[in-house]
Amino acid sequence: MSVSVIIPIYNSQTFLNDLFEALNKVRFDDNDEVLLIDNGSTDTSADICLANVTNYPNLYKYYRYVDKAGSYAARNFAVNKAKGRILVFTDSDTKPVSNWIQGIKSSISEGCVIAGKISLEIVEHNIWEYYDFMAHLNSEKEFLNSNVATANMAVLKEDFVKVGFFEDRFSGGDYEWSTRAVSKGLKINYCPDIMVSHPTRKTFEQIMNKECRIAYGVGNHYNNLQRHVGELAIIFFLKIFKFDTNYRCSKYFYSKNFSIKEIFYFNVKYLCVRIGQLKSAIKGYRNIDPRIINLK
Repeated sequence: MSVSVIIPIYNSQTFLNDLFEALNKVRFDDNDEVLLIDNGSTDTSADICLANVTNYPNLYKYYRYVDKAGSYAARNFAVNKAKGRILVFTDSDTKPVSNWIQGIKSSISEGCVIAGKISLEIVEHNIWEYYDFMAHLNSEKEFLNSNVATANMAVLKEDFVKVGFFEDRFSGGDYEWSTRAVSKGLKINYCPDIMVSHPTRKTFEQIMNKECRIAYGVGNHYNNLQRHVGELAIIFFLKIFKFDTNYRCSKYFYSKNFSIKEIFYFNVKYLCVRIGQLKSAIKGYRNIDPRIINLK
């Protein structure tokens, strides 16, 4: 069965050379394709992509899609372009293992969604990396909750069509799609050997952007469901005072030998994250252009 790998790209120049170095070691078959969907990059992402298209014209296909900002809008665009029977989704900052595609082909079946392993790389061993490791992209935990992340997901195109396109939201579309897939009878299979590596976020600013992006997507979702903005605001306002999260994080950091001073600093900055989430959720509800507010 042929494969279409779908990768949304936005200002990803920092990661693309590593991505292509990994992809160029993956074993693809003749009818496979990798769709590179540039969502309006303003850095050198397009140049890096086009250089690889030139070197591997039968594998890589580059599209510039700017009708709507957001990785899920870009993925939906790519699904319509995809020629493969298997749709494979990953991100521009991942590094797939060499047997990635062959593992997917040997594991995929009708009515099944593959949730591959996402191995998070801790490099600097700072408190924000460990928070990211604890809070985001735990593929095995998400599988147990019947969720699959588009950082490493595969499904037959006909099954994807049965479930429908990703919800029109800036973030969190994979989890919403997972819920619909399960409700339609699809089974999510966790496959630890089908693996990509993913860098952890290393700074407060990167974590702030990630959390605000998620909240913005929740705001989109509430708007799509025509739920009242007041309900959304109350939920995110109460999150500011959800100190059990701080306690769990602090306990985890202490087990990793972070100092009391570092843990205190984290909790002060995490309050800023919660306030940022509230603001971003409301902006998402109002569908303010995410590029205007520097979400990426």
